[in-house]
Amino acid sequence: MTDWQQALDRHVGVGVRTTRELIRLIQPEDWDKRPISGKRSVYEVAVHLAVLLEADLRIATGTTADEMAQFYAVPVRPEQLVDRLEQSWRY
Repeated sequence: MTDWQQALDRHVGVGVRTTRELIRLIQPEDWDKRPISGKRSVYEVAVHLAVLLEADLRIATGTTADEMAQFYAVPVRPEQLVDRLEQSWRY
C-alpha cells in the first residue's frame, strides 16, 4: 500500500469509526424524525451513510444501474446499521 493509500485508509477509517459511534447513539424514538422538513429521516441518513462507501465503489467500478437498484433494494434494519457500515468499509 502506498503512502497516499495508507493516509486515505486512515482518514476514511476515522469517519467510519465516528459514524459507527454516532449510529449507536440514536434512540429508537428518533429513527423517524426529520430534522429538516421534506428531507431524509434520521434512519434514511443512517442507511445512506452505512452503504455509501460500498455503493460508491460499486458505481466507480462499473456496476450497472439495474445492479445498483438491486443493491439499494436490500433493506437495512436499524439494528443492522453498524454491521452494514463495517461491511461497506471492507468492500
